Order: sequence, then structure tokens, then C-alpha cells
Amino acid sequence: MKNNSQAYQIFKIFIVFADVLILCGCILIALYFPLPWVASNLEERNIQDISRVLPFICVGGVFLLYVYNLYSDPGRSVFDIVYSVILVVLFLTVITMALSFFLRSSAFPRTIIAYNAGLQAVLLTLWRISALYIGRKLHGKQTVLIVGHEPETQEIAKKILLTPGSLYEIKYLFDLSKDYKIMRKLIQNVDQVFICPNITPKERQKIFSSCVALNTNIFMIPTLFEISVKNAALQNFDDMPAFRIGQIKLTWEQKTVKRLFDIIFSVVSLVLTSPILLISAIAIKLDSPGPVFYRQERITENNRVFKVIKLRTMQNGAEELTGSVLAAENDPRITKVGAFLRATRVDELPQFINVFLGDMSVVGPRPERPIFTEQFKMEQPDYDYRSAVKAGITGYAQVMGKYTTSFTDKLRYDLMYIRNYSLWLDITLVIQTIKVLFTKQAAVGVVDDYTFKDSLAMKNIRLVHRDGYDEALKAGSV
Repeated sequence: MKNNSQAYQIFKIFIVFADVLILCGCILIALYFPLPWVASNLEERNIQDISRVLPFICVGGVFLLYVYNLYSDPGRSVFDIVYSVILVVLFLTVITMALSFFLRSSAFPRTIIAYNAGLQAVLLTLWRISALYIGRKLHGKQTVLIVGHEPETQEIAKKILLTPGSLYEIKYLFDLSKDYKIMRKLIQNVDQVFICPNITPKERQKIFSSCVALNTNIFMIPTLFEISVKNAALQNFDDMPAFRIGQIKLTWEQKTVKRLFDIIFSVVSLVLTSPILLISAIAIKLDSPGPVFYRQERITENNRVFKVIKLRTMQNGAEELTGSVLAAENDPRITKVGAFLRATRVDELPQFINVFLGDMSVVGPRPERPIFTEQFKMEQPDYDYRSAVKAGITGYAQVMGKYTTSFTDKLRYDLMYIRNYSLWLDITLVIQTIKVLFTKQAAVGVVDDYTFKDSLAMKNIRLVHRDGYDEALKAGSV
């Protein structure tokens, strides 16, 4: 499968050119080949105005396709492709209307804009689905070896199996307590090696050396140390290179920019969503007795306790009997209106008040309850680093993960966000959040996962131990 990598990379470049061609082509088709009921009496001046708007639409389209990960590896579902393309077209339609207004152009009648949006949705969807299958064919199914210690190897295997697209076929799980000679032979038989995080530097060095020698690709699940080293500044002491690793926190300038963004975004959001909040408040009152808003203690920057504001989605006094527990799927405490508010994330809208008051940020780690924070710190001491920034309404963990994502993986995302913060990253995550708003798996409560033994049986994955490997060698199956 390694021989297809160059063709696959060339195809990814071709995808960008094809996207631009479709975006431009749809506008030209809408102008010069209109539908019978679409007005097309455009003057030469209108055509010139459209040519001024076209570059912005192309750049904006490619940017949105990139934000929604449509230029990443083809490990995604057809539904995700269609959903992402529709969102991109909606954004582009708004951009087109805004540009037409700000440039004082009469070039885009509403009928032309609607016709263009329909063409973009259809043609981009058909092209992107075709590109998905072509990309999968060129990418090929990569065989995988997972190296580490149990149960981490099994947990990583489950995540790979749950990833759509079937691009990776797990062949072996190797326990590092076994002979390294066995591991080297296994590496020769796979395309990719996944390295678990909690291994010693000596073990990591041996794995790296073997993979480099055999020209095998590596996926590494990062530890806090690796996340901290990312983007480290190189500094020389005489002729000795050194990495300068700063503290995991934002600079004063970054905090100022972030606060200005929070104030502007929260005010605009509260104004735009006020009708939704009013309707939701009425529905909550009609559905069950109790207050409209629900206030609860949460942890934010520097472990400061504040009260987060949300729309009430559970029966009034729901935790008086159950205590502090995470919401589960089909939780009986959740009201009918509350279930809808949770699924659509409308219950989160009042948190923009917290953002405006300075308790929260638009983007950042989710605010946890004090009782859960203490539990997480006991299990993972590095958890305390996420309080280096204000808690947020959305963030890396919310966009990339799911409700059921382990707190360790959420912590990795939170620390990567802090380490890589920029205003541009905040804007990107806000746009990506719109995509996950209506994704069920990101909004439901805790669910039971299938057992790993079931996965092994379904996928015929080999747990490698010394005796089993020797028998496989004799049988010629490795």
C-alpha cells in the first residue's frame, strides 16, 4: 500500500483545483445558463462586479472546506460529506450576499444567488462523494500494528475500529513486555505503527529505530510532554541546540485579544439568539414546574468557582435524590423539552452571559463541576493544567471528541488548544462547532461501548504473545 502514497498526495492537490473550478463554474452557469424562471437580464457592469466577488468566494469556499476537514484523509462517511458540503454552501451564500451588499453591487439578484447555491450543493456533493471513493482507492487499506501495554493497546484498537471508512486494518497488538525481535518482524508486515503514550523513553526509542530502519509510518498518541514540546522555540547555547518550552498558559497580549473577541461575540450572539431563548423559556415553563434557568457551580481559570447559567433541561431538583452524576442516554430526569434543548445545544445559549461577565470564554475547556474535577485530578494530575485558561462554551474536545470521550483524551485536546491558541484558531473552532451542533453522538449522554473481545472476534485481530507468534511463524501466517 505504500506505493500508492504519492498518487494519493497528487490527487489531494487535484481536489483543490476541482473545488475552485466547481465554485467558479456554478456562478458562471447561473449567470449565462439560467433556468427559465430565473431573471438573467444582466448588464456588462454587473458581470464586472461579479468578477470582483469571484476570488473571495473561491478563497472562502476552499477555507470552509478545509475547516470542515474535507481535505483530510478519506476516513469519513458519505453523510458527513453531504452534511459538510451543505454547511459550506450555506456559508458561501451568506458571504455572497454580504459581499454583494458591501461592494454596493447589483450583480447578484436573489434568484441568481439561490440558483447558484443549488448548483454548488449538487455538484460539490456529487464531486466530493466521487473524490471520497477515489481517495479511498488510492489511499488503500493500511495494515496496522499497535505497540504498548495493555489495556492501552486495546483502547486504541477500539478507536481505530470505530473510525469510519475502514482505511486501517489492525493486524497485531504487541505487548512491550515481549521480545523486541518479535516486534521488529511484525513491523515488517504492516504499513503503520501506532505507539501508546505510557511507555518508557527506552521503549519509544527502540520502536522509533525499528520503524525508521524499515521505512514504516508512525502514529503517536501524545503525552503531556509531547504536547508541551510542540511549537517549542529553538535556542542556541554556543553550538548546542536547545528547545525553550514556555509555561502552559496564554500571554497578556493573547488574553487581551481573546477577551475582546469574547465580548463582541457574546453580545452579538445574545442579540441574535434572544428570540430562541424566549421561545425556549416559554416551552420550559409549559413542560414542567420550576425555574427557566439552572445555575450550577463550575471550575474556570485558576480553579476559580463560578455559577454557569443554562436552560433547565431536567426535572426541578433532579439531583437531590441521585446526587452528582453525569447524564446518561435516555436519562429519566431529562424533560421532553429538555431532551430537545440538549440535542440542539440550545440549553447552552445562556452561557454567553457568563462569557460577557468574564467567567467563561467562547472557546476553551468545558467547565467541569468541582466534585468531578477533584476526581479527575486524582486519576490524572496533569488535569490541573487545563485551568490555565477560562472555561469555554466550545473547544477542541467538543469539536473533535464526543460526549462519551474519555477525560484523558479530552485533556489532550484541551492542552493542545492552550498550546496552540490564536484568534484564528478560535474562529475556526467556532465555525466547526456549527457542524457538531446537530450531531447526535456529540450530544447524548454516557453510553456503553461494545467489548473489545467482540471486536477481536469480528475483525480477526491477533493479540501477539510469544508462543502464539512462534506458532504463527511455523504455520506461515505472519
